[in-house]
Amino acid sequence: MAYSTIDILQSLAHARADSHLYFAVSGFKAELWIQKGQLRRIVASESSALMEYLTLTLPTIVLQPLYSETFLEHTKETVDLNELALLAAQQADAKAEDVATAKIGGTKKKRATMTPKILYSEVFFSVAIPLICNQTPNERLIIGRDVRNCAIAVDDTRVSREHCCVVRKDENKYRVIDLNSTNGTYVNGCRMTMAEAQAGDFLRVGDHVFALS
Repeated sequence: MAYSTIDILQSLAHARADSHLYFAVSGFKAELWIQKGQLRRIVASESSALMEYLTLTLPTIVLQPLYSETFLEHTKETVDLNELALLAAQQADAKAEDVATAKIGGTKKKRATMTPKILYSEVFFSVAIPLICNQTPNERLIIGRDVRNCAIAVDDTRVSREHCCVVRKDENKYRVIDLNSTNGTYVNGCRMTMAEAQAGDFLRVGDHVFALS
């Protein structure tokens, strides 16, 4: 049966779960932090049309336990997942109706958006940090907390001193290697020790999400 990210979110809302969700569909990627069935934070590959992507079927889904609340401390507000699911479904239905009306030559009605304002606030929503890997092929770019030895220094208590490295293999091809970090390195939501990656893939260390570019 075809399913969407909204179906997963509704299940998490019902379970009152603490979860970290990665999803990708139609080129759009996002990571969601969910606490007690409430949406607390989003990092995405772009800042538009989140509600539309939530309703598309057959996404790539990776669900992990919520290991850290570090980046949730300043986010006091939440979004109810059931409410979000209802609004996304309503917007999808409205869009389908508009398309059907346009095909028969009818007049398109202007519809008001009902997306919760907090969803796109700076404390709630952010775009993944571009990680520009312009080193020479096979040269290591180290990410970690150690400002002296790391090309990308990350101020995050869940990041090890030398957490992982990115090796450029080709123009848009990379190899990500975990350097025995305490809390793990994640590529597109999956924990790994070594993984092949490409431009646009998500790399997460601690609570920081990078987009390889």
